[in-house]
Amino acid sequence: MTQAGVPAQAGPAPAKTDPLAIWSLVLGILAFMCCCIPFVPSVLAVVLGGQSREKIRASGGTLTGDGLAQAGVILGWIGIALDVAGCIIGMIIGVLCVMGHMGF
Repeated sequence: MTQAGVPAQAGPAPAKTDPLAIWSLVLGILAFMCCCIPFVPSVLAVVLGGQSREKIRASGGTLTGDGLAQAGVILGWIGIALDVAGCIIGMIIGVLCVMGHMGF
């Protein structure tokens, strides 16, 4: 109660960070450390980050974390590009080894 018996007004609820945004960033970072399962963390980072950004935009300000989601999407795409490049380089090296041009 405030002065004159008038109840205190509660302010708006604080904005909450979208958990999908956090997961997108975590998976985007994990994509660089996880060589045993290529593509999986990167693709999940891109998908979850996209879903999170849509959800945050539609929330009307009640959800935050757009920067986290965007970072997750960017890291996910970089991870996908590195995975594709690694596969291509691996195939080229494999073909060259089979053809005997590298002397292995």
